[in-house]
Amino acid sequence: MMFRSSAWNVLSAAAAACSVIALPAVAMAAPVSADAIGRCATANLTIQLGAGVAGPGEVTYPLEFTNSGTRACMMAGLPRILPSDSGGNQVGHRSKSVDTSQKTKFTMNPGDMAHSSVTIVDNMTARCMQVPGAMLDVFPPSERTGQVIPSFTFTACADRANVKVDPVSPGA
Repeated sequence: MMFRSSAWNVLSAAAAACSVIALPAVAMAAPVSADAIGRCATANLTIQLGAGVAGPGEVTYPLEFTNSGTRACMMAGLPRILPSDSGGNQVGHRSKSVDTSQKTKFTMNPGDMAHSSVTIVDNMTARCMQVPGAMLDVFPPSERTGQVIPSFTFTACADRANVKVDPVSPGA
């Protein structure tokens, strides 16, 4: 009877050890912290500008960022918008932020979307030295490389910022 009990204990211990060994390495790995995920690089994002909605003295456009990469990335803060002419030369001043208190840090998995909005203040409202704009160069938060939104005609201000931008938020 003693042998049978000892054999049963050894067999049970061996089965438990095998089940632990058989677990995939991923299941045993520690979870990746949000801080370990890199920021969303411009090359891994698709950036689109939606149809504008006119308001008093301004037009606001939805700005969408889609993670087109193969890995999750972090997004937080304000995109930068540079108005440009048809030759790609900057005209006017870069965008100014609307509200910096709403910066939210979030993870974007492949295929996930984030949004912001771009507001162009009407040149008559801004009372500025007007220059024609033909495209926008959009820089995701913390990035030094932008993506061009071509064929976007508007009037920029050469002597002041008339382009405003909101912080990026998760979702469409």
